[in-house]
Amino acid sequence: MIQVSSESVELLINDEYGNFVIQAILEHLISVSKRKSKIMDMRVSCFYEFIRLNLNKLCKQQYSSRVVEKAVETMPKEQFEKVCVVFMKTSKKSKLFREIMLDSYGNYIAPKILDRAKAFCLQYQFDYFSKVYRESIEALKKVKHGRQLMVKMN
Repeated sequence: MIQVSSESVELLINDEYGNFVIQAILEHLISVSKRKSKIMDMRVSCFYEFIRLNLNKLCKQQYSSRVVEKAVETMPKEQFEKVCVVFMKTSKKSKLFREIMLDSYGNYIAPKILDRAKAFCLQYQFDYFSKVYRESIEALKKVKHGRQLMVKMN
């Protein structure tokens, strides 16, 4: 099942039920990886790499955002640092972290990012995300899910 899912991850991650399969696989692979299986470490890394490379799109879709949330909760520090680099990139238009806070699906991921940065003692990343959050408070007040996010973040 893990072999099939890794080949079909893009289809499953956006599927109403497939996203639960990917979340379960991530949890399973993490528990196996903790026993230091090199093969499992590679499979977990492949899932995280796919998520990192498609983060902008995945965070803003109903089902795949749940997988991103689960991945953030389960990924080891090295993988989380790579994801932070993507979230911290700023385009000419906006900051990705700000975009996900204001997104109706991505807003569930934002508190997890802050929690993990704090848990991993990544002070620079935590400070960056906190700053983006503070700068976005007025915009968050204007949308329903933004107000809900503010409750979670405070």
